[in-house]
Amino acid sequence: ISAVHADDSMVFAVSYSVITYRSSDSGNSWTISDSTNGANVFLRYGSSVFAGTDGGILRSTDDGSHWVSTDQGMTTMDRVNAIHHSDGSVFVWMGTGGIYRSTDSMHTLTRPATGSGNAVASLGNTLLAGSGMGVLRSADNGDTWLWVKTGVNVTSIIR
Repeated sequence: ISAVHADDSMVFAVSYSVITYRSSDSGNSWTISDSTNGANVFLRYGSSVFAGTDGGILRSTDDGSHWVSTDQGMTTMDRVNAIHHSDGSVFVWMGTGGIYRSTDSMHTLTRPATGSGNAVASLGNTLLAGSGMGVLRSADNGDTWLWVKTGVNVTSIIR
């Protein structure tokens, strides 16, 4: 298993052979989800589940039974390393394509920052983003980013 996401009783697990399994009963039984095309991160936001893949973002409105592409506004289709929601926005960090932000439940995305990254997390109104070069911080919901720690390879941020 290369990725796991749990939300209430819904659990998604992705195997290294890129098969997505889902469980709606806290992991007691499992089914294969419709193709998620190399999903590695998941996020439940509102009534949708989003899967970050090796080539963009997929959305499911039926708890992972079916998936459709939802990458309007993305100029670079790359591996999605992180999806995070904070203060009414959803943030997506592409492997080399930068941070994208959506303020309309992932119907459209804009890119407020460029660069490669691995992780996004929030602490109150502050966003933190990890990359191969260090940690970035935003105090204005992702409009601007400042380096707060450099010289380290940050692969995940856990709140």
